[in-house]
Amino acid sequence: MPIIKVMIDGQENNYKIPSKIACAKDDMIAVFEASSKQYECCDCEWTMSAKDYIRKNNIQPEIEEENSMN
Repeated sequence: MPIIKVMIDGQENNYKIPSKIACAKDDMIAVFEASSKQYECCDCEWTMSAKDYIRKNNIQPEIEEENSMN
């Protein structure tokens, strides 16, 4: 799933969103009509702000593990 950076309540975090809404631009997210254009923004329908989507769907921010063992 694509990860987008969104500023919510003064904190910028990474959020995973479904690939059908993989485009984020100017804090707006887009729903794609054609799966073939999954990561392109040209033919997408702008729906709601990323903040609203994240809040509405209760998406938790991704925790960046700084000291992860490889």
